[in-house]
Amino acid sequence: MHARVTTYQANPDVVDTALRTARERLIPQVQQQPGFRRGFTLLNRSSGELVSIVFWDSLEALEASAAAIAAIRSQGEQLMGSGTATVEVYELVDDLEPADAQATRP
Repeated sequence: MHARVTTYQANPDVVDTALRTARERLIPQVQQQPGFRRGFTLLNRSSGELVSIVFWDSLEALEASAAAIAAIRSQGEQLMGSGTATVEVYELVDDLEPADAQATRP
């Protein structure tokens, strides 16, 4: 699995409204992309930094989504009142769970 990590510098005055709009309009577009697996959004309210982590089935799926995601990201930048977001790609190498969760699996 691979992840695209996008970091925005959000305007604190609009972040809650922007997140609500993103949930309604942008996130569904991401979820419809072939190979989408899962996503997380992290927000540091004191700094206004917002990090979106989206997981894809494969590097090929991540790369195939690039054009569509770039258009969605541009809309996100406008909503957040931020400049250009930074984007990085990572490979998932560990998926950690509590130790007792592993013991209860069949």
